[in-house]
Amino acid sequence: MSGWVALGLLAAVSLAGLVLLGRLQKGYWQVAAAAVLLGMTGYALQGRPAVLSAPAKSLAAKEDAAIQLVDMRADMDQSFGGAKRWLVTADSFAKQGDYKLSASYIQAGLKKNPEDPDLWSALGLQLMLASNGQMSLPAQLAFDKARAIRPNYPSPYYFGGLIVAGYAQREMEASA
Repeated sequence: MSGWVALGLLAAVSLAGLVLLGRLQKGYWQVAAAAVLLGMTGYALQGRPAVLSAPAKSLAAKEDAAIQLVDMRADMDQSFGGAKRWLVTADSFAKQGDYKLSASYIQAGLKKNPEDPDLWSALGLQLMLASNGQMSLPAQLAFDKARAIRPNYPSPYYFGGLIVAGYAQREMEASA
């Protein structure tokens, strides 16, 4: 109830300030009163003075699992050449939630660089994310191709292990 009292006092002070400081003539008082009344109506319809405040959440708390997986994969990239230009754009599509477009873009990069394990690993991750965190056959084939090209490359092993453990699927379901 104290919110309504504060609103009434604020409205009276605002109207008095407009009339006195604005030196409004009597005909314009109605316009000022209508503006204050419109503000009071907005507060009455949408204001929630009884709701307790809550601290703002950090940006890190708002990131979902897919974005974190894409960032982890980007940290594991080992090539700094031609693959990077394909991966930066594909990662931006993935962070917007368009995993199929991201996978298509990576496939275009693979046409130019078919022996790049970074691109194959990224393709596997995007295909996995497109299938709601489950290992699909195309994702498995992409990870296998990355392992065949560079056996010591950690990315396909890491993301393949996440799928086996079921971690990626649980994280995708929890963020949805």
